[in-house]
Amino acid sequence: MSEIIHLQLGNQIYKLASISENIKGKKNDFIKIRLIENSEIYQSGIIKVEYTIHPEKIVKKEIISEKVIIRGFGDKIHKKDSNYINYMDLIPNIGFDNFQGNLLVVYQISYNFGFPMSKNKINLKDNVLKLEIEHDEPFWLGVLFCKKKDLIAYILNQYNIVEYKIIQCQKGFIIIVVRKLIPYWEKLKIPKTSEFLGKTIWNEEFHLKTIC
Repeated sequence: MSEIIHLQLGNQIYKLASISENIKGKKNDFIKIRLIENSEIYQSGIIKVEYTIHPEKIVKKEIISEKVIIRGFGDKIHKKDSNYINYMDLIPNIGFDNFQGNLLVVYQISYNFGFPMSKNKINLKDNVLKLEIEHDEPFWLGVLFCKKKDLIAYILNQYNIVEYKIIQCQKGFIIIVVRKLIPYWEKLKIPKTSEFLGKTIWNEEFHLKTIC
């Protein structure tokens, strides 16, 4: 199984994430979520990030091009082909087999300035998230895991999240969610073009917690 999720901000369209799985009843089985294009702060697009859910842990993997100057990682970096790989046990004691809660937050981030303008034209098919905001306006992105599909809509409704895509995997469901944040100019009732100092700290804040 492999799925690609797209995000549309106004009239700009982006590849947001790809989701794949490999389930064979082994310890290294995985559900993998790769954030692509503008969904992470890359250095010229040469650092890619994957979040992998294994049976009993969640791992973050950074794929770093040789062009990136690496400092402070010590012996954590592994050379593979033309790239360097940095593995981190993000959640060492929770995976898709031993998670007993209702909703697991794998990853989340708030973007104060949205994404830069999309460089490439994308031919859309399915799995498109849409936010009625400009490409430079704030929003929140989350990657979630749940074992019970009937709980997903209920939980997201509690947090006023209406834009989401559910991908069914053999061991549960991956949910990619986005939520518009109220920008500083709307909260302060000033023009968007205002030079108000510290403006981004006035954007709406949103953070989702794992529900055990």
